[in-house]
Amino acid sequence: MKFSSLIQDKLVTINLWHFLWLSIVFSEILTAIMSLILKGEIAFDYLITGCFVSLIVAGLVIVLVQHIRKIEKHAKETLKKINDELENRVRERTSQLETINAQLKREIAERKNAERHLLKSKLRFQQAVDNSPNPIYSVDEKGIIRTWNNACGHHFQYGQEIIGQRVSTLFVDPKECSQINKLIASVFQKQILKDIELIYTCQDGTRRYTVSRLYPVFNDEGAVERCVFANTDITDRKQTEKALKRAMIEAEAASEAKSQFLANMSHELRTPLNHIIGFTELVLDKSFGDLNKTQEEYLEDVRNSSNHLLSLINDILDLSKIEAGKSEYDPTEVPIRDILTNSLVMIKEKALHHGIKIETEFNGIPEFIQADDRKLKQIMYNLLSNAVKFTPDGGEISVTAERYNVDSTDTSATTGHPNGAILINISDTGIGLKSEDLNRIFNPFEQVENSISRKFQGTGLGLSLTKKLVELHGGMIWAESEGEGKGTSFIFMIPA
Repeated sequence: MKFSSLIQDKLVTINLWHFLWLSIVFSEILTAIMSLILKGEIAFDYLITGCFVSLIVAGLVIVLVQHIRKIEKHAKETLKKINDELENRVRERTSQLETINAQLKREIAERKNAERHLLKSKLRFQQAVDNSPNPIYSVDEKGIIRTWNNACGHHFQYGQEIIGQRVSTLFVDPKECSQINKLIASVFQKQILKDIELIYTCQDGTRRYTVSRLYPVFNDEGAVERCVFANTDITDRKQTEKALKRAMIEAEAASEAKSQFLANMSHELRTPLNHIIGFTELVLDKSFGDLNKTQEEYLEDVRNSSNHLLSLINDILDLSKIEAGKSEYDPTEVPIRDILTNSLVMIKEKALHHGIKIETEFNGIPEFIQADDRKLKQIMYNLLSNAVKFTPDGGEISVTAERYNVDSTDTSATTGHPNGAILINISDTGIGLKSEDLNRIFNPFEQVENSISRKFQGTGLGLSLTKKLVELHGGMIWAESEGEGKGTSFIFMIPA
């Protein structure tokens, strides 16, 4: 390539010098011819002028040729530089294109791989939906069913033929259809609706209750494409609730009937018993003549049994009134210390008869509290009667009362009263209780079963009634015991 270029340069140089030489020779020949024609000095002058002109022309031609060669050389250098630059750019661009091509190949491979994974994921999801025990289906914006899983067919008794039909096929009531259309419209506004109770009508006309969740499915552009109904069948639960409601209504009616019966029978039950007790006491007082020992024993049994039966009837009536909400709580200002002291008078004689010692201690209690006077006396009588009944001869009974102060930040979580409470404790040295019996004894008709307690008569209603009366005051009651034969403490708390 370089050798060929050199030959071309030499040929150009030879041609230029030949052209110059030929020009001079031609000028000389022309001058000679003119000289021959003109002859004399004019010819000689013309010859000199021609030579001079020839030299000038030759010089100009040489200068022009050199300038042309410079321009040609510069053009070649510029052309070579441009060519080299173009080649570099082509190489760089080729490298870039190769890099981009490799990157595109990687991206295409990754995209295809992602599409395969997405397809597998969609297939797995569809299988999970199809095999779900819950009925799941989807609809488009117009409410046309587009997918329908196997559980839908089992619950709603429609097969795959329902696809393409309106979702209103599953709802009979026009109000329900209108509600469904509103729900679908909300989902297509990109809302997720939870815990929506729906009532479906199956193909055989039966009704199925569901708790449903409605959520949107988006397409590649981010627009909502489907509305999915994910349903949980609660038909059995609804039926159970209805049955429980009916049973509750029936139980309330039965309880009302029982309370009405007991209220109506209270006079009929109490009047004859009071007559029996009154006439028996008259006979025992020998108002109608003397009695022998056997007669006195029999009549004493009649009086005791009648009193026991009357106590049972009174407890049942009082308890039924409380349970029916008919026992009125009538609080007034009552002298708490006097009530506690006077309550002891009712058991004092029996305690003295059995050699039972009674101790009292009242610390810091107010002079008056808000309470129902009659019910508070009944609470004390029931607890003190129990203490005397279950304390052996020579035992002890203690009655203590103290004010229970609460923290200023606590609005008395114990009693629900901001002024605190009165804590009253009736303790004895009697038969005691097992730990498992401490709560059970407050249930109606519950009695502790052991060899000691069986010899004591009781209805099993006294403590249950006492608990109800304490709760009417907004208080609470509990029992404490270290075990059988170690005595019992009954503690109750009422607002001060």
